[in-house]
Amino acid sequence: MQHAIASVAEEMRKLLEATIRDVVRSLLPEMVKINVQPLESVLKFNSERLQTMERGTSCALQALTEAVDALQDGCTSIPKPVNSTSFAANAEKEKRDDQLYSSVLRNRAVFLSDGIGVMRNRWQKY
Repeated sequence: MQHAIASVAEEMRKLLEATIRDVVRSLLPEMVKINVQPLESVLKFNSERLQTMERGTSCALQALTEAVDALQDGCTSIPKPVNSTSFAANAEKEKRDDQLYSSVLRNRAVFLSDGIGVMRNRWQKY
């Protein structure tokens, strides 16, 4: 009798385990989709930031080239770059952007770890 009960209990455990596995598999694509959306915004943000850095680098290179040319021509006054004030503004904006980016990544990491913890807790209960 006990053997039959143990056998039925084992079969129920296997069935429950398979059901949980199927549910987790069905939820996983949705969880990935939810987590990909914020990553797309982070990638777009990084792309825009890289373009801004590229423009700033291009302006700085142009200013340096003009300064070198002026010095080689024997000029005593070095031309001031057109966007010299934008360098400080760009540096400040990059600092704010870095802080925002770090915050977004921390929030994503917390969301993922919370989701994994919930799944583990549910799994361990069974």
